[in-house]
Amino acid sequence: MELEEIIKEIVQTKGLDYNDIITKKDLIPYHYHLINCKYFKDCNVEFFGDDNKLTVACMEPLKQLWCKSIKLSDAPMFTGTVSIENFSLTPPLYDATELNKRPENGAIITPAFYDPKDFVPYKIIKIWFSPETFNGQGQGLGVNTIQTALYSKFNDIMVDPDKYAAPKTYGIIMKGVFKIKYEYDSISSLQIRL
Repeated sequence: MELEEIIKEIVQTKGLDYNDIITKKDLIPYHYHLINCKYFKDCNVEFFGDDNKLTVACMEPLKQLWCKSIKLSDAPMFTGTVSIENFSLTPPLYDATELNKRPENGAIITPAFYDPKDFVPYKIIKIWFSPETFNGQGQGLGVNTIQTALYSKFNDIMVDPDKYAAPKTYGIIMKGVFKIKYEYDSISSLQIRL
């Protein structure tokens, strides 16, 4: 079981949102899976929180320790002992290329955009259609037939807008004390779809 699957299972089981924090209490049942996932396979993994003190074996004695937060990437990057305080999710992320691809259901509702002048939010409903495919013979159709088909699709969108929502992903943020094997900037970020 990989980290993405563990986080996804915890989020779905507990009904968490991206504003919530996945703590030591949530992670303890998954300890075996965590220490065997690709991120931590070369590390000693421990948890810390309010109920216990941090003991990091790989750090020099008498050195002050600071928690850091990092957005996890696709490649393993930790070494030594990793002391995890918690995980959390980023706000929803949307891929601009996904918003311009034709979905299977033929329509998409974009995430909220904000007008830079007055910061008023708005969404865009995109409906894909081809007038030639309405009659299957490539002949032009009357305006009423096309309007009826578009009104029908728009009505379907208004009845069940979640079905047409843009696909979103979430990044995973880890807070703890750790050492990184190599420079983080050159690595693409890890994202999960819930």
